[in-house]
Amino acid sequence: MKVLLVTGLLAEEMVKNYTKNYRDVEVHTLRVPVAAFLTTEYIAQELKKLNLENFDMILVPGMARGDTSVITNATGVPAFKGPRYAADLPLIMEFLGVEKLSTSIPACEILKENIKRRSLQELERIESRRDVLLKNPGNMLLEDLALGKDFPMRIIAEIVDAPLLSTNEIQTLAKHFVNSGADIIDVGMIAGECRPGDAERAVKAVKQVVNVPVSIDTFNPKEAAGGVKAG
Repeated sequence: MKVLLVTGLLAEEMVKNYTKNYRDVEVHTLRVPVAAFLTTEYIAQELKKLNLENFDMILVPGMARGDTSVITNATGVPAFKGPRYAADLPLIMEFLGVEKLSTSIPACEILKENIKRRSLQELERIESRRDVLLKNPGNMLLEDLALGKDFPMRIIAEIVDAPLLSTNEIQTLAKHFVNSGADIIDVGMIAGECRPGDAERAVKAVKQVVNVPVSIDTFNPKEAAGGVKAG
């Protein structure tokens, strides 16, 4: 299946990079900086100037406005919404011809369960090789959390202005953030103030209720020392 991928100027190199292993994919860049600014009407006007007889499908950016049926009508080639983000293109390409795409809904929405399953499988694969990957330069272990270039992006959730909150409020937020997927809890202090006692109290409160690394957001050495004292 020969596929024409439409994109904008800023995303051109990224789209080409994500699809470089697919020989039957050709990237066509329109003279619009941001792909999300494209409309299906504009795409149709531009593509009908081209000879597309060798193409079986057209994929446009998922955030392009409008229904892609106008592109199909203008070019004679079935056109569908691709994913919102270029990073999802490899997964979308795997399901072409297997799953039915939409003329109005981004492909990442149509295939979100498949994408979720593949993503979880990739995370499991990485975690299964954790000990090996940790030996590579650029990777490290923070308590029991693996960080670095070979691991997924980790999520830091900040408890803003922690000194102004009660211990119970701090703990409630910490548990909420971790239950929502946070990998690290950051205790946010108040700029320009010196509250080492509150720093110690807040860090201690967080560590009492969640089992993830805790950081402290401060330029004040005394507050940093208070956080370290709490463990």
